Amino acid sequence: MKWYQMRWAQKYWGKDAAKRYEKYLQSDAWKEKRNAILKAAGYRCRKCGERATEVHHETYKRIYKEKLTDLTALCRKCHEAVHTAPKRKPKKKSSQNSKQRPYYRKRKPRYKSKQSVKSSK
Repeated sequence: MKWYQMRWAQKYWGKDAAKRYEKYLQSDAWKEKRNAILKAAGYRCRKCGERATEVHHETYKRIYKEKLTDLTALCRKCHEAVHTAPKRKPKKKSSQNSKQRPYYRKRKPRYKSKQSVKSSK
């Protein structure tokens, strides 16, 4: 088991998770899914086109019951790069509508409210 897989497994399932995940990676069910993904990708990395040797989980929401769309064929370099890359926060788009314009002035109400009419009498 690779270090990033172990770190992920421990985060979600605790100390025994690494053993459980290692056992799953040795199972026939995982081997069938892995082979199906590699074959569908033509044994080529989806990022760089080199020979794919590993299968990456795009999401761990359905771990042990993954859909084939949750998995991607990658070469070793790209797989390690995916797990070691820092996570980027999306930039917030600043729109003019969200900021109040400096020349904006409040409108005066067109009609007097009932309270203001009573108080003026």
